[in-house]
Amino acid sequence: MVSRIIIGESGGPTPVIDWEVAGAIDAAQAAGIEIYGMMNGLEGLLNADIEGNVVDLTPMDPMSFVFNGPGAGLRTTRIKPEEAEYKKIARNLAALGVDGVVYT
Repeated sequence: MVSRIIIGESGGPTPVIDWEVAGAIDAAQAAGIEIYGMMNGLEGLLNADIEGNVVDLTPMDPMSFVFNGPGAGLRTTRIKPEEAEYKKIARNLAALGVDGVVYT
């Protein structure tokens, strides 16, 4: 059973990706699933131990996320992690208790 997911954004900052995040927040809330956001995409997840890099989106009104700015509310990245960084990402996901990842 999935109880906690995390979402991140990559690529260019467009309003469309914020609608994806808003939809994920709405769906997670409806299913009783906790949802967290990775700030700056995979960079935030790589540095999940730094305060502010992983944020709780569970209580957020999905529509306020969309209308909070011009796009890329979680900020984006275009990094290409190395193998060791993927291992760190896996460790951080386990430490956060995350059951699923959504990466747009």
